[in-house]
Amino acid sequence: MKVLVVEDDVANAITAMQFFNSKDVEAVMVSNVETAVQKLQEEVFLAAILDVEIPRGKGANPERLGPEVGKVAKEGGVPYVYLTGYTPHGHGHHHGHGPQAMVFLDEVCLEKGQGETVPAKSSAEAWAKAWEILQSTGNLEEIYNARVRYKKYTGKMYKT
Repeated sequence: MKVLVVEDDVANAITAMQFFNSKDVEAVMVSNVETAVQKLQEEVFLAAILDVEIPRGKGANPERLGPEVGKVAKEGGVPYVYLTGYTPHGHGHHHGHGPQAMVFLDEVCLEKGQGETVPAKSSAEAWAKAWEILQSTGNLEEIYNARVRYKKYTGKMYKT
């Protein structure tokens, strides 16, 4: 079973990959919008963890494009969350707080800033928390198996 991870920071991507390997889940790492959308349209994923700030193309500057990928995931019935890094009071003043990350369940939570604070994305704990939150949204394996069967019998990707 595969999880799609959209993350343009190499160190964070490596941490995510190591975390999912430890769970016997294959992490498919992508770093830009085009590749993420392409993968979601061609392969069946158990779930997706999306960065909010991702580049449009290779080498481009990150923009707030995560929700574009979220829309495609939603259309394909792929459960997903956003995991985005931030620095509390991010004005360069570290009042004893280092970088952290936030997990958001969907675009609505993202817009409202209603997320769960987790350790920085360079720590496995951040990915573990995002994974736990994803799993709390429903039976991922059941959803995944249904989408695999759909593709097998229709030859098409599932669309909601």
